[in-house]
Amino acid sequence: MIKRFLIFIVFLISNVYAQSPLDAVFMGSVKGTKEKQIELKYLNNPLDDTLQSLIVELNDQGQFYVQLPIRRPLDAIFVYKHYQLPIYIEPEETVEIRTEDQHFFQSLLLSGTYHNNQYLLDFNKAFPDKKIINDRNNHILNKSADEYKQYEDSLYKAKINFIDQYSFQQPLSKKFIRRQKAAYRYGASNYKYRLENTFSYLTNKKKSIPKDYYQFMLDLSVRENDLLSVPEFLEYLDNYYTFRYNEDKPEVNSELEMARSEYSLAEVLFEDRVKYYFLTKKFGEILDNHPFEISKNYISPYMSEVSNTEFRSYIDKKILKATNGSSDSQAFDFKLQDENGKWVKLSDFKGKTVYLNFWASWCLPCLGEIANHNHIDRLYKDRDFVTIMVSTDEDLKAWKNIIPKYDKNIVQLNMPGMKNEVGNRYNLKYIPKSFVINKDGIIIHSDVPTPSSASIYKYLVAEKK
Repeated sequence: MIKRFLIFIVFLISNVYAQSPLDAVFMGSVKGTKEKQIELKYLNNPLDDTLQSLIVELNDQGQFYVQLPIRRPLDAIFVYKHYQLPIYIEPEETVEIRTEDQHFFQSLLLSGTYHNNQYLLDFNKAFPDKKIINDRNNHILNKSADEYKQYEDSLYKAKINFIDQYSFQQPLSKKFIRRQKAAYRYGASNYKYRLENTFSYLTNKKKSIPKDYYQFMLDLSVRENDLLSVPEFLEYLDNYYTFRYNEDKPEVNSELEMARSEYSLAEVLFEDRVKYYFLTKKFGEILDNHPFEISKNYISPYMSEVSNTEFRSYIDKKILKATNGSSDSQAFDFKLQDENGKWVKLSDFKGKTVYLNFWASWCLPCLGEIANHNHIDRLYKDRDFVTIMVSTDEDLKAWKNIIPKYDKNIVQLNMPGMKNEVGNRYNLKYIPKSFVINKDGIIIHSDVPTPSSASIYKYLVAEKK
C-alpha cells in the first residue's frame, strides 16, 4: 500500500463512472533532459491499491502537454527518473512544472490556476517528516497516553494554523483546503488510535491506556462522501468501524455469522457512498480470503446493496477472479526446504489437517505467538493434525536461531520474502497470516485469527466442506 501520497482518480475510460469529465491541463518542461517521457502514477479508485500509470511523451525540447479527463481531484505522483513529486490537480485546472535535469528540486518551479502544489512543498519544509517521526516516537515511548493525545492535538492545530495563514497570502482552492484539513484532522485521530499497537511494536510491551482514552473516536463524522479520495479518511473508517465493533462485541459462532454481524453494523454506521464503499471493501476482503464456495454464501444476500453503485464493477472483478476455474479452494502444493535443507511438499501431509502459518524472525507479533503455537500443536497432536511454519526470512541464520523456541513436532520451512510463487498463490501481503487446510488439501479457512485469540479453536475443526 502506498504511504502518505495515496492517489485517486477515475478516468473517462473507466466504466465505473459515467458522468462527463472536465479536462484539466498538466504541462511543463525539463530543461537539458535526454529522456523521452515522464510518468504520472495514480490509483483508479479508493478500493484498488494497484498503481496505474500514465506515460506522457517529451518533445525534443523536453516539453510536455497532456489533457486529463477527470471529474474529481487527482492526487498523483509525477515521476522523472528517480525523482518523485506529489501533484494535485482539479478538474478544469492548469498545472505547470518547470525544472532542470541536473538540478531537479533546486530548479523546480510550480505554477497554475492555484498555488496548491507550491503549498505541498512549503508544508513539507515546515513539517519535516524526520522531525515529526522522532517527536512522535519520543512521546509514544516516554509520555503517558493522555500526554501523547495532547501532542497529536497540538500538531493538528499547528497544521491547521499553517494552512489558514498560507491561504490568506496565496490562492488555494476551496476543495484543496477542505481535503488538506480533513487529512490533518483524520490523520491525527488515526495516530492516536494506533498508540497501543505502535508502542507494542517499538518495545514489545503493553502501553497503559486509560479506559476513556478512545472516546475521541466518536468526535469525527464518518459520512463525508466527498472525502473518499483522502487516505486518512479511509483509514479512519476502518479504525472507527473496528472501535465500534469491539465495543458492541456481538456473539457469533461462525464466520458466516460474523460476516452478517459486520454487515449489519456497517449499515448502521455509514450511509450513501461511504456505506457502499465500505460494504464493497468488506465483500472484496471476503472473496480474497476465502474459497468462493464459502465466500459466495457471505456476499450473495447483500449483492443487491451494491448492484447499482459505482463500486459494482470492482466486486464483479473480484467474483470473476474467484471463479476462474474450480481449483481456487485447492491449496497450492508448494515445495520448500526445512532447516536441514530437506525438501518438503505440502502434499506430504495429505490426510491430515494442516495449520499453515507464514511468519518471520523480525516480526514481533509473530514471535509473541510462539508459545501459543506450541500449545495448539500439543493439544491437537493426536488428531491427524500438523502445524507448518513457513518463514519469509531472507536471513537464514536469523530464522534458524528462532526455531529451537518451537516444539520439535512443528514443521519449519523457509521461502525468502513474500514476492514469489508461494506468496502469490496464497495472496500473501502481510505476516503473520494463517490458513487451515483440510485432509483433502482444501483451504477451508484463509483468514485465521492469531493463536492467542479465543476464537482460534473453532477454525481448527477442519471437516471437508
